[in-house]
Amino acid sequence: MKFGSRLNDQIYSEWQLYYVDYTQLKKLLKKAQDNDAVYTEKDESEFVEKIDRELEKVYAFENVKLTDINSRIEQCAVKVAALMPTPDSGPEYSAIQDEINSIADDINQLARYARLNYTGFLKIVKKHDRHTDYVLRPMFMVRLNQCPFWKQDYDPLLFKLSELFHSVRSGGRSMSFSQPSPMVDISKGGTQTFIRKSTKYFVNPDDVVEIKTAILRHLPVLVYKPIKSSSANLEPGTPNPRRYNADHSITSIYLDNSSFDLYTSKVERAENAQAIRLRWYGSLEEGGSQEVFVERKVEQEEETGELKDRFAIKDKYVAGYLKGEYTMEKTVRKMRENKGTTQKEVEDFQRLTTEIQNKIVESNLQPVVRTFYNRTAFQMPGDSRVRISLDSNLSLIREDSSLFPDDPTERRPEGAWRRPDVDIYHPPSELKEAQEVVHFPYAVLEIKLHLEPFQEAPKWIKELVQSELVEEAPKFSKFVHGVATLFENRVELLPFWLAQLDKDGGNIPAPPTEPTPPPSRRIPKRRQTTINMDYDAKDPKGKGKAAPTSSGQTSTAASEDGEPSERTSLLGTRRPPSIHKAKVGSRNLGSFSFRSLNGLFRHSSASLSAPTTPVNLPPGVKVPKKVVTPVRVEPKVFFANERTFLSWMGVAGLLGSFSIALFNAGDTVGRISGIMYTLVSITTLVYGWGLYQRRREMIIRREAGPYDDLIGPTVICVAIFFAVGLNAYLKYAVKHKP
Repeated sequence: MKFGSRLNDQIYSEWQLYYVDYTQLKKLLKKAQDNDAVYTEKDESEFVEKIDRELEKVYAFENVKLTDINSRIEQCAVKVAALMPTPDSGPEYSAIQDEINSIADDINQLARYARLNYTGFLKIVKKHDRHTDYVLRPMFMVRLNQCPFWKQDYDPLLFKLSELFHSVRSGGRSMSFSQPSPMVDISKGGTQTFIRKSTKYFVNPDDVVEIKTAILRHLPVLVYKPIKSSSANLEPGTPNPRRYNADHSITSIYLDNSSFDLYTSKVERAENAQAIRLRWYGSLEEGGSQEVFVERKVEQEEETGELKDRFAIKDKYVAGYLKGEYTMEKTVRKMRENKGTTQKEVEDFQRLTTEIQNKIVESNLQPVVRTFYNRTAFQMPGDSRVRISLDSNLSLIREDSSLFPDDPTERRPEGAWRRPDVDIYHPPSELKEAQEVVHFPYAVLEIKLHLEPFQEAPKWIKELVQSELVEEAPKFSKFVHGVATLFENRVELLPFWLAQLDKDGGNIPAPPTEPTPPPSRRIPKRRQTTINMDYDAKDPKGKGKAAPTSSGQTSTAASEDGEPSERTSLLGTRRPPSIHKAKVGSRNLGSFSFRSLNGLFRHSSASLSAPTTPVNLPPGVKVPKKVVTPVRVEPKVFFANERTFLSWMGVAGLLGSFSIALFNAGDTVGRISGIMYTLVSITTLVYGWGLYQRRREMIIRREAGPYDDLIGPTVICVAIFFAVGLNAYLKYAVKHKP
């Protein structure tokens, strides 16, 4: 769909006059697209003035709406504080809650408004640079950074809405569960054990705000630390100067060895597969938290979920603990001296710390991958039945240092357990893309349920996961994805979701954070002086195509008018992964079926493969293998199988009609030819039915193939050729018989 049509379809009617006038901007460029017309300096000035006015209009409107939303939130807060809970106050609370819902809807619309206008500006500037002799984009990026409507952080507003929803629910309008105060500090030490069944989903960055507002209507935001006033009281329209907010940033460092044993067991879904990580909240730099959690996650049965144990340790002791030089005996003694700690708790703590340390030392585990992201968590404090987390701005960073013989790169100082050049005050965007860091293109939604047996999840959660806002990502792991993308050439197995992500880049590239110096007014063709916003080459059909890079990421699938848009993504296609495993030789040949004619109905795929010569790989490098994953079957696959069977029936019916006509002709040649055509017709009918049954069973079992067959059609073709030749020969021989 052309962007102009998509813009008209997605415009919020009440704000229609305040969107970018994309149609008028296109009309101003019409002369540049006409080969018979000349695009002059005056035309260029008119276009630049028009797009600048549109940018100012959009920016001003967003500031007005932010001011209005903040004012409405404050008014609701005053009303809730002044309202005394009584048996007759239900209608008042209901009216306030309706107003809060309306505010949440406006925040969603404002987020869509900013994204849609941002896309429109990028597209019209790209169209301008392609059809004219002027390069506007670098100069326009400066103006876009001066009017940063696209960088607005809505989290402070969402936190205020969470408090309002909590106040209304506790005052008489219950939604899902009763709750105490929504502000809880969860950064606690000690030994903690969690057993939860969780499901993960991919969320397009465009839909993050809508997902958050949908959840906080039922669950409050669980804040890791109190919100700082510097970020909560930003002036409307002012972008947050710190993209990675310390209040909800989470950093984890995962351990593994040079053979990636823990990674391999996770991908293979081995029994009791482990993942060991170091996690902290906020910053470990001076003035930040000095507490690190050592966590162990163990895979349980499918119905049970995942077991997670963790304990806290001081930052300064982590390096010694990983080397086996420091034990937790000092902490154990303090726990024994504490009268409030039971003997079992002390023994469990000592056992856990010893088991994890022994595993690290015996397996020579070292830091290999760091994950860095912002988390928004939703949970009723004191109620662990439902917990939802949404992780955005996920970055995967290499943490290994001289781990491999052929890679002497030192990323950590000697004796250090983490690299010092990455923190919330040193964003990973400063590192080399694909070599040191990979930015995950989607947000990750995780729903953790701890319900009683036979207890169903709340209805609103079912509606959320069945909506088009999320796509299920079973068994997704940040640790596994980080290793698979950063160490792609060093691992033998790859996770199946890489095939899903390779189909789409999914995001519009963000403009530079630093202004680009404007070039001269008129620049000869062409593009090397502009910032790289170009997209991948098109396929022969003219459609944009996203090509995966070596790191497992994909480049953006561009779209001009008439081409797939930036939103032509994984979340819209919902196609199955292309990596799967063929189940060969799993058929039950004892049952009565045409599967026993194995040589007729299937062939070995090995016979079609070209001979390969062995490749000498560098030391430590292995050939990557694809991991086993289920294949999703769509109904159209069964319909295609049925259509193929009907085609074979049509061929058999046509041959049968010929045979009957020839057999009834009365002469000897006609009868002999009729018998030959009858045999071919029956053989074709039997073959088509057998092929249909075989393919149907393969589809039901979700086998990968092969579904094609070379032998059967070849035999039928030869038989028809033989019958036609015999018919011609007999007719000629009888006619010329002396």
